[in-house]
Amino acid sequence: MAAKWIGLHSDNRIGSREIYFRKDISLEKLETCQLQILASDRYKLYINGRLTEIGPQRSSQKTRYIDTVDVTDFLKVGLNQIGVIVLTYPESSGNRMFSLIGSGQAGLYLHSDTHPELNSDATWSVYENQKVQLVSESPVFAPLQLYEKRSGNRDLRDWCLRPVSELNWPTATEIKFEDQRYLIERTIPFLYRKARRFKSILVVRESTQDKEVWQDWLTGKTPFLTLPAKSRHMVELDAGEEMTGFLKLQVANGTKSQMRILQSEGYALPERTMVNGLDIPVKGNRLDFENGHLEGFQDDYHVAGFGSQEHPETVEPYWFRTFRFIRLEIEVVEEDLLLGSFDYEETGYPLQVQTQIETSDESLSKIWELSERTLRRCMHETYEDCPFYEQLQYVMDTRAQALYTYTVSADDRLARQAMDYFKDSQFQSGLLNGAAPSHADNIIPTFSIFYILMVLDHSQYFGDKSLVERHFSTIQKVLAYFSNHIGPRGLVERIGTENGKSPHWSFIDWTKEWQESSGVPIVAGGDEITLESLLYLMGLEAAKELALVMDDGLAYATWKQSAIKLKKSLISQTMDSQGFLKDGPTTNRYSQHAQVFGILTGLVSPEEGRKILLTTVERPEQFAQCSVAMSLYLFQALAKVNLYELSDHYWDIWRAMLAKNLTTSIEAVDGERSDCHAWGAVALYVLPTYTLGIQPLDPGFNRILISPKIGHLSWAKGSVITPKGLVSVSWKRTANGLDLTYQAPEGVQVIVEKN
Repeated sequence: MAAKWIGLHSDNRIGSREIYFRKDISLEKLETCQLQILASDRYKLYINGRLTEIGPQRSSQKTRYIDTVDVTDFLKVGLNQIGVIVLTYPESSGNRMFSLIGSGQAGLYLHSDTHPELNSDATWSVYENQKVQLVSESPVFAPLQLYEKRSGNRDLRDWCLRPVSELNWPTATEIKFEDQRYLIERTIPFLYRKARRFKSILVVRESTQDKEVWQDWLTGKTPFLTLPAKSRHMVELDAGEEMTGFLKLQVANGTKSQMRILQSEGYALPERTMVNGLDIPVKGNRLDFENGHLEGFQDDYHVAGFGSQEHPETVEPYWFRTFRFIRLEIEVVEEDLLLGSFDYEETGYPLQVQTQIETSDESLSKIWELSERTLRRCMHETYEDCPFYEQLQYVMDTRAQALYTYTVSADDRLARQAMDYFKDSQFQSGLLNGAAPSHADNIIPTFSIFYILMVLDHSQYFGDKSLVERHFSTIQKVLAYFSNHIGPRGLVERIGTENGKSPHWSFIDWTKEWQESSGVPIVAGGDEITLESLLYLMGLEAAKELALVMDDGLAYATWKQSAIKLKKSLISQTMDSQGFLKDGPTTNRYSQHAQVFGILTGLVSPEEGRKILLTTVERPEQFAQCSVAMSLYLFQALAKVNLYELSDHYWDIWRAMLAKNLTTSIEAVDGERSDCHAWGAVALYVLPTYTLGIQPLDPGFNRILISPKIGHLSWAKGSVITPKGLVSVSWKRTANGLDLTYQAPEGVQVIVEKN
């Protein structure tokens, strides 16, 4: 029998739906079994009670993906119980996760060439769990839509360990699946899952049991903790670090008990502040449970009471959660509640970090560790700006994350997928969506430029011309948009506003001076924003390099001429008599950002750039300062104008994070909303690229430059992974200069510059 899409008899697309599918098969012998599986919107595949795999790969506006899972090791001779839980989001975009693009139609598809009895058809059984509701995490801004109000369901006890005949479920309905997007094989690896336990009970706020008793329960010394009827409990658990994982709590008895599992990134102070229109708490020491409180998002669970110590009732939210701390609130009602194990499976993209570095500054090792953890927690099915609040793949963020990934692992699979998502998000205007995949429009015009930089980065690191060919026409349309929006002054006209005031948001950075303007430089009236022209110039310069890769002389000449004109306009309209770039033609406001991009685009010479950048450091009150979001470009500019010794000053931003007991990088210094924002993992790029000095001279690292920036250090050593293999460098200061040694893969030419 050919595989069919299967679902429920009713096609309700209004609310989220959790649907269980079951089938039993009998095997006389074990053979290799590959199973193709696709679901709308998510699936969890179980075989003989074991969670086998989670998917599918997220879809874009134009493409959806089918997974192939090797299930051989999960099967056995005799009866095999196959189960799938499908989570479907509603058709309405207002109640679905921003980064999941779907039709609202619930469905499951399975196919196996070697085991056709696994094919999805009307021989499967189906059950809809109506005792779970997905809820918005916030009434103001809720891009996740994954938190739950769930009640225990007796019908689902041992649902994947009992024969289908005992479940008495109706047969599945063969359906016509309406999604007409292209269907292709999965392009990225599956998420890893690793069993983990919480580190400790940090504090007991309310309970009939003391902290020592709770700690014995958490560590497993007490398998089940008895909480008496008519009692209330509030305890706070520490995972030890920012984490993403699938939570699992087991209980027995305790009918009608109420549980709330609140997940939080850190302890917050009573004071509040506003960032981008959002009311957020002020944060200090993230471990200060004595003066602080936990804020976050929660899952609620109503205990059915059917569990026993031998077969407990399981509290298990469908999707992974982000947390460093958990507040567990329990109200026991009619009968004693037995609290069993509470642990989780860590999850994320299987990033294999191979790059390592040591320096004379021990604090940089701690910053590296914090940065690596930050990147890992922001890599799952896509790159993410932050795992706790949004789980959205923004273009600017992703350009940085991809660079960090290349530098520490030489893995480009998630980056290739990201570029495809961005390509598929292009509007008729030529601009890309600010984040993709996303069913919500969020256009930040300059983010389209960072997509061009991503394509150039990939070309420089991997030398893959076919990828440039794939994205070249999209790049042409992006640049055409900016070319069509050049105003009378020869600059990019005002194409955006503060967030929410027009369809386009002119975001640059979450610096203190721009907090009230939602990260947008403050200029007069309808004045042009200098940085939008500078970023367009940066895109033109990058596109010229890609035109050379494509042997497209016409495109190269066109973009070269556009860049020349734009440079003249920037100098005449935005540069003052001392050589500083203003934030707009008629404003007297200045930013470090404008000077940084003036340097990186070649608008100002390295000599002039050194002078103006040094001034922004010495007179911070006169220049809006680059925050964490723009730190990558600040470090690049410092290196380009030989001011890398000032990097020590800027590492103080991360040293301050460590002093506050953060384990991942914050989103911004002013208004610390997110405690894990991947653009802050900048050390993963800066230390290998500048401190060790390892950079590609030719696409694909066919020639390598080793040019260390010494800065404040006395020595450094390490190995950096490249597409050609590991490159090792060791250097130390001596009375006569720099003592440097290196090793590189055979056949790779190395050019050494001692600064």
